Amino acid sequence: MTFESEPLAAQPQSDEPVLPEKPHPWAPPFRFLVALVALIGLAATLYSFVGKPIGSNPFYSSLISYVASANQAALVLNSVFVVVGVAGLWFTRSALLRTGLVLLAISSLGAILLILPVALVAFSSFQTWGLSFYSSFAFLYSSPFMPLFELALGLLGFLSRLCFSYGLARWQSSDKGYIWFQVVVTVGLGSIIFQTTSLPSGISWAFILELARGTYLGIAGLACVLLRPACWKASPLIVLCMTAGEVVLYLFDEVIQRFIHGPGAGTQAYQIASAISLGGATLVILGVLLLIQRARGQKEQKHALEGDLAHLGTNA
Repeated sequence: MTFESEPLAAQPQSDEPVLPEKPHPWAPPFRFLVALVALIGLAATLYSFVGKPIGSNPFYSSLISYVASANQAALVLNSVFVVVGVAGLWFTRSALLRTGLVLLAISSLGAILLILPVALVAFSSFQTWGLSFYSSFAFLYSSPFMPLFELALGLLGFLSRLCFSYGLARWQSSDKGYIWFQVVVTVGLGSIIFQTTSLPSGISWAFILELARGTYLGIAGLACVLLRPACWKASPLIVLCMTAGEVVLYLFDEVIQRFIHGPGAGTQAYQIASAISLGGATLVILGVLLLIQRARGQKEQKHALEGDLAHLGTNA
């Protein structure tokens, strides 16, 4: 004789809390945003590489054309940085991430001020506007002030990268040793670049500030993310987005470029370096978006878990 369980029999109840579902970071709106930023970055990179700026003077040399198109493309990407930095404040409540976003937006606005005159002058119909803007902010582009301004922008960029690093992974005991490793790598590589750089006959303090901004601060910003195992453990994809482009650019500037010779070598090197820089900037924007989305997902999961535990406690 066979006994079958009753279909409406009461099922055993469990007092264990039900864990909330994991958030889905790659929701359709976020996928659309990532795709949009990637397309803008790809278009800006190709635009710079082709070296045909819109509205340019037909009598421009090839180098000037590449400089103009690179500045116009950089103007677009820095504007995207500003939008992401400001909009990100609405989507995260982490103090470190919010500080990093504010610093990112400020440094991007400063970069726009430096780029805007060149980008406007490249357009034939906006040359008057570009010259007027330049004359209105002539103090910003003067030799005593501009190197300090660029150094300040480099410092803001480093501080924003530092905030993103510890916003991605909080301070851990392993950082006590790795932070010294980051300092040694920064000073060591910066010194090697300084020694191997072709120095002009008369070294000015402006050149030294520019070198400090481009080497020591740049490498320090890379090291605080790239050389932190805690960041790799938290999200290898975010680490790669925030560092891959700059690592390739350093390799090109300090190693590969030395093998480019012949007629037009300077123009070709500038063309490739600009494309790498813009591509790397696009990856950084994507990394920041991923970081914001990751923080949102963690917050939603935490609130859901707290709600389930509170409901369980009320029932008990």
